[in-house]
Amino acid sequence: MLRPVITPDAAAFPDMFGAYLHIPFCASKCDYCAFATWTDRHHLTEAYLGALGTEIKRAVANGMPAADTVFVGGGTPTLVPPEQLAAVIALIPKLPDAEVTVECNPDDVTPEMLRAFVDGGVNRVSIGVQSMSAHVLEALGRTHDRENVVRAVEAAFWACRRSTSTSSTGPQESRSATGKRPSRAH
Repeated sequence: MLRPVITPDAAAFPDMFGAYLHIPFCASKCDYCAFATWTDRHHLTEAYLGALGTEIKRAVANGMPAADTVFVGGGTPTLVPPEQLAAVIALIPKLPDAEVTVECNPDDVTPEMLRAFVDGGVNRVSIGVQSMSAHVLEALGRTHDRENVVRAVEAAFWACRRSTSTSSTGPQESRSATGKRPSRAH
């Protein structure tokens, strides 16, 4: 049975604008996934990111408003070079307090990747964990395990601490893991 989706009236939130970037590349196709993804076209990564950049520039030239949220999903955004992805994200006009999220596969997360994201203005990651139970992960065809999830979360924690430190040895600011605003569907 289909149920209507209740969304806020756009007129009630005139200053809100969200941007979604789809990265269609995956290492393997998950049985439960219905998104447009490719497992055999990684050779198109550079051209795809270039096309995204072209489309964003065109939208900006045509009056694209500043986004209060940017969500990069997929597919698997962590399969593309993080510096290149950050460069594409940088093309999107954003409000000063915009929430910028990249969806991350725990198998791919490295401290270096997260540093590139933070340096590129990403202030939130969504780590794709369908379960912490090995038998459920196996049934879903997922390759990550508890240890990879813990490693990815720890790396995200330290990347956040690094991005909010006042110095390498000074006090650390507290920062919400979910950003300043609740997430909205894009």
